[in-house]
Amino acid sequence: MNRKAKAKDESPEENLLKENNPDKSKSNPISPHSSDETADRKAKAKDENPEETLLKENNPDKCKSNPNSNNDATSPPSSSEAVDRKVTVEDEKPEESLLKEKQDENGTNSNNDANGETVEITIPQKKKKKKKKKKKSGDDDNYLDFHDSGPREEDEDKLYDPSKPLTYRIEVAVQKYKKNRKFNSTRNQVFSSYLRFGGISTGQKSFLGQDGVDNADADAEEIAMRRATDFIDDDKVDDMEVNFTYIVRVYLSSFIIDRSGYVQMDQFREGPHVVISFLNYLFTHKVCPEYEEDMQEALKLAHKAKEELPNCKSLAQNAPGKINKACSLLFGGELYGMLDEPWDGEVKVANMIGISKEEGKRLIKELFGDNAFEELTQMKEDSRSALKCEIIGVESFQTEAFTNETHQIANGEGPVVNNESQSNKNTQETNLKKIVLRELREHDVSDVSDVSTAESFYICVNSDIGNYAMPGMRITADFHKLSNGFWYWDKVTNVYPSYYHPCEDDSDDDY
Repeated sequence: MNRKAKAKDESPEENLLKENNPDKSKSNPISPHSSDETADRKAKAKDENPEETLLKENNPDKCKSNPNSNNDATSPPSSSEAVDRKVTVEDEKPEESLLKEKQDENGTNSNNDANGETVEITIPQKKKKKKKKKKKSGDDDNYLDFHDSGPREEDEDKLYDPSKPLTYRIEVAVQKYKKNRKFNSTRNQVFSSYLRFGGISTGQKSFLGQDGVDNADADAEEIAMRRATDFIDDDKVDDMEVNFTYIVRVYLSSFIIDRSGYVQMDQFREGPHVVISFLNYLFTHKVCPEYEEDMQEALKLAHKAKEELPNCKSLAQNAPGKINKACSLLFGGELYGMLDEPWDGEVKVANMIGISKEEGKRLIKELFGDNAFEELTQMKEDSRSALKCEIIGVESFQTEAFTNETHQIANGEGPVVNNESQSNKNTQETNLKKIVLRELREHDVSDVSDVSTAESFYICVNSDIGNYAMPGMRITADFHKLSNGFWYWDKVTNVYPSYYHPCEDDSDDDY
């Protein structure tokens, strides 16, 4: 019974060792031990590392040949050695354990001798790929500034040979101009619009395609033609007349203002710059030398448009100004009666039209005196609707003359017209400016309308609006006159630059 109990108490590892080493078990029968020694052996068996037990199973011959050697790799270690080995195995890194298992599977340990020869295996590390920095297009040295015409290239004498058709030279020039130039979205939009207005279609010719663009045998001329995305319709060439000045005059006046649908100030600012940049390229690179004089005139107009076109947009947006709104609201005009029982509340309507009754009354009294509403009335018979005028001057304005004129009218001394001859009486500077105007009485699209015989008059505006007005600009608006001879305007519908020219299909009612 005692022997059976001892057999049961033995560790499973020891039983497995006996099964794999029958000879050793016979030669070393279990000798009687005390219960304390049995407990020690069980403790040693439990402390034994699973890897060592597995090694014993796979190497029974070593266990037979060196049963009593303490230095054998398969000998049962003492209790202190077992504890040390257990700690060592537990401290091993997972990578090292995985490496040992792999070595066992490949039979690496079977070639080692009893002294535990170690085979070192080096695992190659993957090389990290260096990230390539992407170049920003804006920093590319190949890109030209938008206003830089760029250097002449070697093949240009051939590409722009005057013997070649002008349509071909223009198509190639457009492609090369766009190639390495910085375009923001507005410039790109305006440039495409300008090309279409001038008769250059946008979109690649379908019969050319892209075949052979990168062909080593293709010359610069062939590549340029195949890459062109803007071309002149061959069916319209015979009906076209080359006139750079006319295209610039119309495009930068009536087309952009009335036909393009552009409403943003950036589009009005960039329009002249786009035209100047492209014409400078054509001129510098000798694309069409037979039209250089025409291009020079077109450039002069474009430089004038650089200042006038944005000012036309600003004047149209801000006109008629506070003082003119006050007169229209309180004496008669487009705004008259709008704040008398308004349908959506006086405050909302006042915000919508940009002036309230209180503010209007204050401005009128500051300009004409405290008795202005008792002494002044609108001269309805002198009002003019949709009157076309030209600005002939912009001057500073003083207020003293109007207070004197108002008193003269009240005292029966006769009316005074606010023409330029009265300006000598003005002595007090204000923040107002006079815009001196003349009616356009004749219409001739081929020449400037005659204003020399028309009588001049002026209106007053705040300085911030008056700064946009420039001599030569043309304005369409409603004009009204007070009993003291003061003119004011409202319903400003058109403001055109001095170089204005209507589109060909405009009606005769236009300039």
